[in-house]
Parts: sequence; structure tokens; C-alpha cells
Amino acid sequence: MFLDLAAQERLTIKFSTEGPIDITAHTVLIAFELGLRPTSVDCYVNSVNRHQLQTSVVVDEPEYSCSLKSAAQTLSTLTPRQDIIAMLSQDQTTLEFQTNGQGLTEITDPVQSWVAQTGLACGQLTVFVRHTSASLTIQENADPDVRRDLETFFAQLVQENPSLYRHTCEGPDDMPAHIKSALTDVSLTIPVADGQAVLGTWQGIYLFEHRHAPHRRQVTLHLIGQ
Repeated sequence: MFLDLAAQERLTIKFSTEGPIDITAHTVLIAFELGLRPTSVDCYVNSVNRHQLQTSVVVDEPEYSCSLKSAAQTLSTLTPRQDIIAMLSQDQTTLEFQTNGQGLTEITDPVQSWVAQTGLACGQLTVFVRHTSASLTIQENADPDVRRDLETFFAQLVQENPSLYRHTCEGPDDMPAHIKSALTDVSLTIPVADGQAVLGTWQGIYLFEHRHAPHRRQVTLHLIGQ
């Protein structure tokens, strides 16, 4: 691991890897271990040595410039990567959900249950839906009228009119489903603390089905942390 204070408020960390690694998550965890609060993380692969990756931790607040210098000195005394990597673990699974046709299906409880089962207390959770006619969103889970209004809005926004589309071979709702998926999210990134995904009081994780017919949908969860 190599360190470089490229600017007063930027700490650059370079290291080599022979296998896949979530470099952004590693960098953020390193920063937190050193008492820094990164406002952004830039990552890229060395164009000459494809096994070398580099991250830059940017801290906007001027008062943290001294912390960056201290962090650089601390990191320079560590052995390359093993001590940091040893602190991290990751787990992954795929859950299946049955939808009842167009609409929002809350999947918060199964997701939280799996996070708790991993035994990881702190980290970063990725939720990814493996389909092009369904999507994910985080929305209010208290008043059901919020979900109805969202469904109504998207139905009005993206018309099921075959005359508007070239791709019509899979039914009048298929191309609109692809558009709705493109307008929303197919993946979510959620922080994990105390063994649970950190959601607000009224926030829930929803699978957004865009086809009329019921479908079985797969959602992959990946958690990296400590």
C-alpha cells in the first residue's frame, strides 16, 4: 500500500490486488478507521499495471487537512493491505419474491432478516433486482396512498399505447415496463449499522413490478463490512 498527499485535502491510497475487491467500500472503511469523514471517493485502475488500483479520499472541510496528514503517517506504518482486509467480510444471497402484477411490494423485512443473519454489524449493503421490467425504490411504508399515487403517476407518465413503440411483441405493457425500470432504480446502496440496514422511520424497501401479470422476481443482496 502506497500513500500520497496529492493536495492538502486529498489522501490518495494505492494498492495492488490479484482478485476482485470492492475498493470503494474498503477505502471508506479505512477512512472511518482513521477518523476521517470522506465526502467523495474516486477510484481508477492503473492503465499500465492492471493489478494496481488507486483511490482518493476527498475531505472538504479545511480543519480535516491536519487529520489527513496524520492519517497518511499512520497508514504508512501499516503492512500492505493484510491488516485492513482481515477486518472485512462479505456475504451474498439471492431472494425470490412473488408479485401480484403491477405495483409496489415491500421487501424490507426479508432483507433486514438476511442482514441480521450474516453477523456483520457495520458495512454497505447492495440490493440488486435481476430484471428489466421491474425495479427497486425506497419509499414511505406508512400511508398506502403514497404507493397508490406512485403507481398512478407512473401509469400516466408512461402510456401503454403500442403505437408509440417498436418493441410490442411481448404485449402492450412490456415496453412501458422497460421504460419505468429505466426511470427508477435496479440497485440500491444502503449503509448497515448495528446489524441492520439503516432506514428512516418511514422508509421501506420496495420491489416495483411493472408488468400486469404476476411474476417471480429475483433480488440479489451483497453485504461487505465488519
